Amino acid sequence: MPSLEKLLDELRWCAGFEDLGGATKAAEAIARLDSDEAVDALVRLLVVIDDVDLEDDAGDVGDEVWRTRAAVSRGLEACGQRAIARLRPLIAGEPTERGQAALAVLATLGAPAAIPVAIDWVDRGVMSALVPLGLLAPPNAVELLTRAIDHAPAQNSGWAKRLAAHALGKIKSDAALDVLERQLADEDWFARLGAAEALCEIGGKRARKLLAHARKDIDPRVATVAGKRP
Repeated sequence: MPSLEKLLDELRWCAGFEDLGGATKAAEAIARLDSDEAVDALVRLLVVIDDVDLEDDAGDVGDEVWRTRAAVSRGLEACGQRAIARLRPLIAGEPTERGQAALAVLATLGAPAAIPVAIDWVDRGVMSALVPLGLLAPPNAVELLTRAIDHAPAQNSGWAKRLAAHALGKIKSDAALDVLERQLADEDWFARLGAAEALCEIGGKRARKLLAHARKDIDPRVATVAGKRP
């Protein structure tokens, strides 16, 4: 097994050369070192990349940062419960990029401490908190996600509705299906696409029935996704 430093170098190198798969493999290998030092190193990297100056970036550096963050997040997920205590401080305060990434990891790991933060950020209109809220699924999640759909921002409303639909797809309750059924009639094709994607994930008799309707959607992109029914 390569050393921690060699794996960190490999992660950074792959992220810099557009190799997300390689960066992710390096991050997962770091997680397999099964040491506190390895977890700390991934968390530090998540923090450091948040401080990269992108003001004059034409896109290349931003893409590298995105790949690094995605790979590190996967590595932290692979660390499992060992990562929770180290990530919790990152979701305190404002929803920074590092905080949003940390929330997504904590939600994937099912950390109860992430629930109030996910609720607060969704209430504040932070779109990246929508899917984590669905993963955590507190009792009022469907209500909060419905509100997020009904009050989606004018700019990027379709994207917000699509993410909210994905979150509902994680919950898979009858109440979630009710909201997704309604969203299949949304005037924004991107919102309908999100509903179809969520229904494909949910599966089951009712979801298949709704997808049969979505296959007749006026937008071929929605109809195509609906055709990939479970």
